[in-house]
Amino acid sequence: MEHPAAGDFNAGWVRTFQRVRARDTLTPIVGPSTATYNESWMRSFLTHARNTNTLPDIICWHGER
Repeated sequence: MEHPAAGDFNAGWVRTFQRVRARDTLTPIVGPSTATYNESWMRSFLTHARNTNTLPDIICWHGER
């Protein structure tokens, strides 16, 4: 779930989450919005988000097959 030009997903998540929250403390933040559910990746993401105080308000993924 990384793209070399974009950098690490978790680092990008933290930057984006903090920028949004700095401007708007009320609107729910949704993410990640992945194409499929991957338990180990989601667990890693949520652990990182918890540790950086950037947990999303809503979690989303698509059931594409």
